[in-house]
Amino acid sequence: MAAPPLLTSGVPAFDDLLDGIAIGDNLVLLVGDDTPIDWFVDACVRASDRERLVIVDTSGRHEPDAARAVLPWTDATTPAEEARAAFDRADELVGTDARVIVDTLTGVASAWGSQTALDLFLVGCPRLYRRRSIALWILRRSSHDERFLRRLRDVTQVVATVDGTEDRLLVTVEKAAGRPAHVVGRTLEATLQDGRLVDVTSGASNGTRLGETIRHLRTGRGVGQAELARRVGISPSALSQAERGVRGVSGETVLRLWEALGVPVGPDGTTDGYHIGRRTGEDATPLATGVTGRRLVASPGSTAWEVSVDPRARGRGPLFPGKGTETVVLRDGMLDLEIGKATETLQAGDAIVLDAAVITGWANPADHPATVVWTITR
Repeated sequence: MAAPPLLTSGVPAFDDLLDGIAIGDNLVLLVGDDTPIDWFVDACVRASDRERLVIVDTSGRHEPDAARAVLPWTDATTPAEEARAAFDRADELVGTDARVIVDTLTGVASAWGSQTALDLFLVGCPRLYRRRSIALWILRRSSHDERFLRRLRDVTQVVATVDGTEDRLLVTVEKAAGRPAHVVGRTLEATLQDGRLVDVTSGASNGTRLGETIRHLRTGRGVGQAELARRVGISPSALSQAERGVRGVSGETVLRLWEALGVPVGPDGTTDGYHIGRRTGEDATPLATGVTGRRLVASPGSTAWEVSVDPRARGRGPLFPGKGTETVVLRDGMLDLEIGKATETLQAGDAIVLDAAVITGWANPADHPATVVWTITR
């Protein structure tokens, strides 16, 4: 029998909220005190290949044969060092492309202290990402101080809060590395039916996501709804409905929206003292196997490119040979850059400036494209 698909949390509504589960995702769920969460853990167990599953069990709910390795961490009778060593052995046993469920990290903190729990996460999270595994970390939010939670948020790929009761659960995305910016802040209102999470809203259609993008761009630029509608030439009611996904907008209206919001959409133009790049003015150019670039704007001193890196694509050497300062801003996805002997992993929103250093290799470790704004200053 084929193993269940790896790239799912086991909860389809949660996967949709994130625009899908990605290779290397560490999913941190911050749960309210009285909020049920066993259903999520059980769904994740069911969706996992038992032979590639490790469960850190502080809840005492999991049978020994539920996974390749079940670590019964229900109290502190075992020294913390031995418990960590057992975790390391289990991780090595299942290898890459595996699944790890920590039920719960709060239980680890209760047994061995907050620092031990934090150390487990700070070591385990990056390692599991590099090993292309998916991990689920459950925490009771009120049991940890802000410093503890801030360190988790800094390191992990996904953070979501879960609050409410079986009759009404609210799941909110706090962090979603490698996804479009508008995924952060999404909220799912749902109910539990026979242990399954059922969305009580209509779901996120393409129209809804376009509306979220318009609203995100508008609010990010400090433009009111009525003012943007005036600039575009539509009614405030029509714009409101578009942002809520209630009604669609024509391609012509989308172009006017992008122009009004400062998103480049036309042929190149140069004026006194500055240069304007329009996205439709340049065709995509192959830069390497699995990599294409579209020139955004050029001036005598610098050129900015929008670069798309295919899933799993990798290569050696720089993408833009020659001298100059490179500024790399990752807009969506993930990107590994080899710089000398170091490997820097960029996630959505990260940026790096290379003054003298040279990129010797690059890779997209994820199963979805990476989009980069790459500026070369000569």
